[in-house]
Amino acid sequence: MKDYIKALKFAMEKHQHQTRTNGDHYILHPIRVAETLRAASLSVNDPCVVAALLHDLIEDCGVTYGTIRYEFGKEVADIVAGMTDDNRLARKERKADMLARMSRAGPKVQILKLADRLDNITDETPWDEERHRRYLDESMKLLKATSPPILESESYHLLNALRMVHMWLQTEVEKQIEEVRQDD
Repeated sequence: MKDYIKALKFAMEKHQHQTRTNGDHYILHPIRVAETLRAASLSVNDPCVVAALLHDLIEDCGVTYGTIRYEFGKEVADIVAGMTDDNRLARKERKADMLARMSRAGPKVQILKLADRLDNITDETPWDEERHRRYLDESMKLLKATSPPILESESYHLLNALRMVHMWLQTEVEKQIEEVRQDD
């Protein structure tokens, strides 16, 4: 619990002046992502849950990999770095790069990315129809790139959690795609 609280305080400080498009305080997003991972049976002190609280800091707050590594350790920093998009790339290239990285990423990075996506499509952010469709399409591609693997080197518990979040995201994406089709 100590690492979780430390990460929560750190993220709250770094995100303190940010809000989501829907007006929510930004910190609510990483908290919901961490809670999704906990609902998938990961421990509060699992490095993946701690990384969930920190996952947007490099990309959105200018926090360095080195700072996260110093404060939270190499494993947490590596998970956060695995989630971070290269903002120097054009949007289309950045999304292609993300999909390629996720197909090669370990289960902890994959499960965090899926939980992040799940929160992004369920937080009632007011997106225009084109952006919503694009995000759902990208999410379907992400689901295909992260089909839960059978890895002997990873614990059954982690793989089971990955399968759960994968299923939750797939169900939500399919539901929203159906709603978009009905609106046409």
